[in-house]
Amino acid sequence: LMSVRNLFSLVVFTTVTAAAGAAQTSSALYRAEMSALWEQRAHPRAIVSIYRAEVLLDTQDGPDALEKLLARVAGAQDADPEVRAHATSRLSVLYRAQGRIEDASRLEDGLGFIRLWRVVGPFDDENKQGFDTPFVPESQMEWEGTYDGKGHSVSWRALPRPTEAGLVPLDQMLTPSEKTAGYALAFIRVDRDTACVLRGGYNEAHKLWVNGDLVASRKNYNGRAFDQYAEACTLRKGWNALLVKVCNQDAGWNFVLRLTDPAGRALTGWRGASDPAEVNESRKTILAKDGAPPKGLVIHDAESVLRADEKDRPTALTRGILGQYLTIQKSFDRSEDPNIQLLRQAAEEAAHDEDLWIVLGDAENDANRRRAAYQKALDADATSV
Repeated sequence: LMSVRNLFSLVVFTTVTAAAGAAQTSSALYRAEMSALWEQRAHPRAIVSIYRAEVLLDTQDGPDALEKLLARVAGAQDADPEVRAHATSRLSVLYRAQGRIEDASRLEDGLGFIRLWRVVGPFDDENKQGFDTPFVPESQMEWEGTYDGKGHSVSWRALPRPTEAGLVPLDQMLTPSEKTAGYALAFIRVDRDTACVLRGGYNEAHKLWVNGDLVASRKNYNGRAFDQYAEACTLRKGWNALLVKVCNQDAGWNFVLRLTDPAGRALTGWRGASDPAEVNESRKTILAKDGAPPKGLVIHDAESVLRADEKDRPTALTRGILGQYLTIQKSFDRSEDPNIQLLRQAAEEAAHDEDLWIVLGDAENDANRRRAAYQKALDADATSV
């Protein structure tokens, strides 16, 4: 079994059976993912290659080659906008890991993150009941005030500084931070009515309101990922109010949110604020504006594209790509496993593809199923010994 590929999990750092020649095989896989990323840059499937190549970095001499390719993809006008955004996001992560903070910040500034917020909480989310409980900030759409929170009274307060990489650290601002619900509010000003997409990632379940209109409600308790969800809305001329509710069960309570056009390009021509005193329109005026998306608006969403591919061409390849994308993005409740079901079906359909069995093993939550998938990878690879 000398040629079994040594992959690492897209979710958890997991080493599959080490063997002589594994480094050479990993290098070949790394080159293959790099090639696929560039060749498929016009399609959202390239997003999977971004993360697979990054996972394989630990088998390489350094990140230089990947950094150059991510920068090339991020600047490629013929690349899918979501692929460009993911490439930019991951490049900024690599830069931050090297202490290149200014370079990372420059990239993040171009992604359209909302960075000025005021927050209030926590409220109770015991047994996940807080998700559907209309606490005062949402029932009254209030922007200032003091309320009965979880264990103590709570008041609105602004983040002390603009967010870093767009991350709103609710768990650093509000305590306690488990089995809790909280709200964040941002004001957005535009010069004209603008169709917009709110692309965000959340720890964990979330709701979104624009000018008091509910535009998203996802009771998915799971970890956060970049551009995990895409929600359409309309920003009206002048000031708009964006209210976010995030419910959290476990450690790590935060979210990121950015503004794009329907195609996925960072929205331009807007400015944000967190202080109601900066907003020269009344609460009544703002809440009278319709924040719902225009009828018939079509937005570009990577997950929708990959789901359509799998539906139109149900093969091991399309299922495997969609399964890996869902593993990366976690756009489902952690009590469910649509990613594993897709990967399992793909691996069974392409039984001799050890790569799919390894990816399935990495995604499995059950230890016995994980070992069984890795064994299938060994069995599938036996013919190449």
